[in-house]
Amino acid sequence: MDSTNDGFVWQGEDMSGIPRLYLLDGSVCEPFLRFFAHGRLTRFFKAKSSMRPSAYSLRDWWCHLHLAKVNWEDVDDTHLRRFREILKMRVRLGQMSLAHVDTKIRHVFEFYANIPAAMPYFSRGKQMTVFVGEPNDECARITSKTAGKRVIWSGSDKVKSAKVKRPTPDDLDVSRLLETLRAKSLLPYDNSWMSRLRQCEAERNWLVARAEAEAGLRRMEVAELSLWEIGIALSKLRIVQMPKALVPHLNPLSIAAHDDTAKQQIRDGIDKLKVRGYLTINTVVSTKGGGGRAVEFPLDLISDILEIGIWSVRHLLFCKWSAQKSNVTIDHDAIFLSSKTRGSKLTVGAVGDIIKEALGDLDIPGSGHRLRAFYLTNMAWLLWNQNLALSGYRGDIAVTNQTLNRLAELAGHKEPGTTERHYLDMALLLHHSERNRPRLTAASETMNALIRASPGLSTENLRRLERIINALGRPTEPLFLAMLDEVLKCYSGGSNTNPPTKPRPDLRVV
Repeated sequence: MDSTNDGFVWQGEDMSGIPRLYLLDGSVCEPFLRFFAHGRLTRFFKAKSSMRPSAYSLRDWWCHLHLAKVNWEDVDDTHLRRFREILKMRVRLGQMSLAHVDTKIRHVFEFYANIPAAMPYFSRGKQMTVFVGEPNDECARITSKTAGKRVIWSGSDKVKSAKVKRPTPDDLDVSRLLETLRAKSLLPYDNSWMSRLRQCEAERNWLVARAEAEAGLRRMEVAELSLWEIGIALSKLRIVQMPKALVPHLNPLSIAAHDDTAKQQIRDGIDKLKVRGYLTINTVVSTKGGGGRAVEFPLDLISDILEIGIWSVRHLLFCKWSAQKSNVTIDHDAIFLSSKTRGSKLTVGAVGDIIKEALGDLDIPGSGHRLRAFYLTNMAWLLWNQNLALSGYRGDIAVTNQTLNRLAELAGHKEPGTTERHYLDMALLLHHSERNRPRLTAASETMNALIRASPGLSTENLRRLERIINALGRPTEPLFLAMLDEVLKCYSGGSNTNPPTKPRPDLRVV
């Protein structure tokens, strides 16, 4: 089994990347291909990536039919039962679960239910058999029944899938993961190309993990991340000027890999954004189902993607592959490249494997999707803090709704649901915890003091307060805090708060 090539068109629609099965004589399995192409046309499969589980199940089914010397056209309930019993033998050996068996049987049933529409006629002109009858029709070759709103095979077992909630990595786990991935690029290597390639892979994997943990991308969104869209985002901020037509190899971010002056101009533009207070830039990413959504990318992540991912790793790979003068189709819009299929972007499965393997090496439970959960957990906390502060630390339903709506946008969901409520509840638990209560009390008293004093404060003094708050919000030297406390004691008649960090005893503020 493999996937169809780029440029493969079915009934006028792009069908590249859909599953394709080969029979033992080397020919393509036509019903297999037609089923997935028709399923994509009718949106039975909402995304090409969602075809993979069904494809693996059907490949197992075709192998079973071959060993049993049964033609796929002659199948009935008896053959499905035999296939199920063989799968249950693997359950007894501990190789799979009953829920997995039920899923494979469902995939085979869906194939036979849809193949008459996908392939109305056999290759020899014979009309396709209707395999699946109406529910409770005992004369059908493959009988069915209703389960809620779904139609399933009549012989399906009622299996409760035990969904184990994998824990969300904490700050320490994510730091360990990123440090370990980055450290692999710093290991000693010889001067061979293979050693340099391993370094490039390590840098790429580090950026992949950061895209999931710091921008909340799904693995498909990481694989499809577009350098053109990052260029569009920077052009809106007047850092680069994009061509009017979408020509990936003319992207100024790509061209800058060969031009030190252009690189410096882009660096200076991003630095100016940071000085103006920008923390993120809004970039469009491709989502499952073929749509797009806006994601807030941290500026530091954008800088590292350009400096390391594009101008270092990708530039080196492009130069090497181009010099080999072989048939290499280079994807100039891809950010994360596969080192195996030269010139092509990483596949969705490869992105998942990279993170899963790295987490496994560190004995951290979970997968790349839990890095996305880590991101949403942090964002729920930050958004709640921000909205609560904007409301004058008076928590009400408006604060909750604003936080839920923004979380849904960041998660790529159309509207808030149980996922957003879960992360918000975690943030509220932290807010109302014992260790956080003093901070909330102090924040509330600070807001009340500002409200009481603001009518008598001049614009200049309000600006001074803003500068002090911004200074305290950044990592601060202990000496600055000590000096500030001494000034307050002198001019305000003492302080009712303890300094966060005591000054060294041999220092005095004059």
